Amino acid sequence: MSKFIILFIIFRMMYMNQDIGKLNIDTNSNGIEVFNNQEENVFTSEPIPNNVYEKMLGKSIPMEYKDGVNIDELRYLKITYWGFDSKTHVGEMIVNSSVAREVLDIFKELYEIKYPIEKIKLIDEYNANDELSMSDNNTSSFCYRVVSGTNNLSNHAKRCSNRY
Repeated sequence: MSKFIILFIIFRMMYMNQDIGKLNIDTNSNGIEVFNNQEENVFTSEPIPNNVYEKMLGKSIPMEYKDGVNIDELRYLKITYWGFDSKTHVGEMIVNSSVAREVLDIFKELYEIKYPIEKIKLIDEYNANDELSMSDNNTSSFCYRVVSGTNNLSNHAKRCSNRY
């Protein structure tokens, strides 16, 4: 992910008013929060769907740690973004529920200024291999893993990474 996005997100979350009232938030009949529900773009947050959870098991949620991951604290986001091809795309991301609205707000701002992002895919598309994801210029968040060379859980494992 580009340094600009990282700095933008850190600045937005730490120093600016964290008022998320900029987004029109509705809950549809399936209990999915829909932000600025417009035909041309999608910004949604919902509990982790079963099919996504199954995809995460053995990858971003290692089987030996699955009991230690409370998926009720996670949200599945769908995010519209401008790709490097100057077209809109819809990506997927898993984040902590406490930051889901703020993350959507940030990506909505990036979308509005047409800031290009190469891809937004779940880390599971890369078998939870952060190196592969980064080398493909992918933007992701949650991945239950330790910091390289240590036994310490990464911020990605804690679901509160500021590297969205």
